[in-house]
Amino acid sequence: MLQLSAHGAIVITNCSARKRQFGPSVSYPEGAHSTLDEMARSWISATKASEQASEARHLYVGRAFSDARITAQAIQGALFIASAGFGLIAAEQQLPHYCLTVSGGAGSIRHNLRAIGASSSDWWQAIKKVLGQPSLAHLVMRPEVDSVLLSMPSSYLAMVRQDLADLPHRYVDKLRVFTSSAGMNEVPEQLRSAVLPYDDRLERVAAYAGTRADFPQRAMRHFVEALGAHRMSLAKGVFAVEQALAGMERPNVPARAKAADAEIAALLRAQWTKHGGSSSRLLRFLRDDAMVACEQGRFRGIWWSVKSEMAA
Repeated sequence: MLQLSAHGAIVITNCSARKRQFGPSVSYPEGAHSTLDEMARSWISATKASEQASEARHLYVGRAFSDARITAQAIQGALFIASAGFGLIAAEQQLPHYCLTVSGGAGSIRHNLRAIGASSSDWWQAIKKVLGQPSLAHLVMRPEVDSVLLSMPSSYLAMVRQDLADLPHRYVDKLRVFTSSAGMNEVPEQLRSAVLPYDDRLERVAAYAGTRADFPQRAMRHFVEALGAHRMSLAKGVFAVEQALAGMERPNVPARAKAADAEIAALLRAQWTKHGGSSSRLLRFLRDDAMVACEQGRFRGIWWSVKSEMAA
């Protein structure tokens, strides 16, 4: 059972690909799995064999997770994490170091899901079933829950979409959703009024500027720290955001070409020595010199794959 703090304020965010290394990493056991249930049970069985574990709040690293943790502390709320590997988990839950994602990059099971005609949302439902977890909607509907600040990119909202779809409209006033314009399209229509109107103008607020990967969490932190809007009604919170961003211009975003993972990997190999294998320098090269678009989480997975090749 997921435990709540007495006052019932909740922050829900997504897990991160970057993790502290406490022990050997658990990976998805490759094999012939013809059903989602087989996939989920095989994965959970593999994780139970790990002898190393740490609390989730100490496992995940990166600005997005750090901002979510700081926001939860600021509102004295419970922190929950949507994990592709373990479903909806509390920050205090013990987890092994693992490598599994439904997105691209290292640890991806996207090809396994496609092979059986399943989506990331199907995987989420299968993991919850195996672990006996309640839905995200069930957590929001609990009477002791007063407010829920949900910050996730579009890929994670797509994964938990069915959970959100099960939440009746009458609970929308409990929700505050922080995501991108693409993420808003993954929010069920009856809940879209809970999406706060943040956009690229947030980059003009120096203390809250950052990358696309951490945009939802930065917006949520601004909402709480700069506006104190978590104490407001949903309608007043929306108005506060609109007022805060009014008059600001969107930053100019250079046009960047799309490229497949293999093409990006080839660019990284060619520039590896010149940039000393540095992930930050190679990402800057990719975006600023090669003018190739690549989300940070996706880049990280490709970079790890190339690093493994170069070390072999």
